[in-house]
Amino acid sequence: MAKRKSKRKRKGVLGDHERKGKIFVPPIRAAMSDKFQAIRWVDNLLPEMIWIGLLLDSLSPRRAVEVAQNCAQETNRIVSPKKACSFAFVSEYHVINTDQAKIIRDALTDKGALDDLQSSLASLVCLYCECPLSILFDEPARERHQQGLDTSLNTLKRVVRKCLDRHSRDAMVVQATAMYLLVVTGKLKISRDSGLVRINDILEYPDTEESQKIGSLIRAGLNMPVLIQSTGFDWCSYFWQHGYEISVCEFPTTYRDSSEGSELPSFDELLEVAGRYKEELFQEVEGQWKLARLDLARPYKDEILGGLISRQARLAGAIAIDPSLWSFDIGRILLRCMVDTHITLVWLAKCGTEADFRQFIEYGLGQEKLLLEHMSSRLEELDTETPDLQNRIEAMRAWIDSQILTDLLPVNVGSWTRKSTRDMAEESDCLDIYNLSYTPLSSVVHGMWNTIGRMNLKFCINPLHRMHRVPALGEPPLYVAIPEHAAQVMDESFRAWEQAKSLTPLKSTSSERFREALEKLMPTS
Repeated sequence: MAKRKSKRKRKGVLGDHERKGKIFVPPIRAAMSDKFQAIRWVDNLLPEMIWIGLLLDSLSPRRAVEVAQNCAQETNRIVSPKKACSFAFVSEYHVINTDQAKIIRDALTDKGALDDLQSSLASLVCLYCECPLSILFDEPARERHQQGLDTSLNTLKRVVRKCLDRHSRDAMVVQATAMYLLVVTGKLKISRDSGLVRINDILEYPDTEESQKIGSLIRAGLNMPVLIQSTGFDWCSYFWQHGYEISVCEFPTTYRDSSEGSELPSFDELLEVAGRYKEELFQEVEGQWKLARLDLARPYKDEILGGLISRQARLAGAIAIDPSLWSFDIGRILLRCMVDTHITLVWLAKCGTEADFRQFIEYGLGQEKLLLEHMSSRLEELDTETPDLQNRIEAMRAWIDSQILTDLLPVNVGSWTRKSTRDMAEESDCLDIYNLSYTPLSSVVHGMWNTIGRMNLKFCINPLHRMHRVPALGEPPLYVAIPEHAAQVMDESFRAWEQAKSLTPLKSTSSERFREALEKLMPTS
């Protein structure tokens, strides 16, 4: 007897999340306090460690760590002898007074570290007059290490650019050095065997497995908010705000590049196939309509389904023949319309009652009446005669009256059906297209962050602007997947319409042939 395969019970989508109303909270976040605030590398840590990056940029790694250690330990000894402070972070130097600064400079001179420290940090102090580390520069040192504005900007940009990616080798060496300072100043107590202070190992990051492990531990350790002592000076905010004041936004090069997204064959071939598809599609819909039986006693059901399939054909045809609609954002807006129409069509065809069809019509007429009332109110407010507006209002009223008298027509300001789109999709076996198309495409229609963040914004390439985003106004790449997706939705709608009309299904539809033609035109991987 064959053994039955054991089936593991699969959790639903987001099944491990905690549901709070309509919000699904990840398990780790749910276990945390509502006051929890994440430590972000660019926001909270990079500005604090930028001085270490400048040391590593101008000195050898060994010498940079030695100078940073001398600076941190001497400052801690002089400023806070009874309390361990790391002085691994820029903002911690804000507590130093003028007298203490002179003693620290003298101590660093004795250790042969002051000149290297000042020459490395000259660009930072030159550009950021309120930098807490500037107190380690007396007037002669400022003049001795004076740099031109362009030189200082280029140096600081180079260092910030190398460290923007927290997982880069340069950023990891900076973080490892900061962690080392926390340990040698006594601010952080760790086991000698932890590996967190083995600077030589992190220099091999990310080429060895050991360096990757140490890097992961360092990043986690530096995420502890208690490590950075509050001094009343928000150095991180000042660093980025001042970076914006001393340098301009730098837009990335924007152009349409066919190498992005799908690689395209010649437009002539594509447009020829697309034009033929649109023509065949319209003939197909008209041909099947003529073969269908209509209930002229109650024609509204046939009219609604016919109007919906006609809308699908118009949208699919328009997308196919216009390459400007193959872009990821604009094309997906029209695709969302098609998916919405598909769910409505299939639900009405499978589940719709006579009352549902009547409600569909009455709701649409009610929306037209609402617009009519707004326009009539606007007309009354105008002092001058506007015959064009008056004629339009009369035409709208006549069109509504031809179906239901306007004075007897209710206006529903909600939805035409009490069911949500998801309910309709579930009842009509369209849940897959709802989950995989309707919901993600809705973000394009409504301009949500997951759309505009990718499609309508680019990163400013000025590193002193912390990779903020700037408007992306160039031509977006084209994707043949857009008309192909439209043809797929069109085909599913067409098959549902055929079934609803009890038509003998076509052996092959124009949408199927169009997709096959696109596959042949596209280069194989």
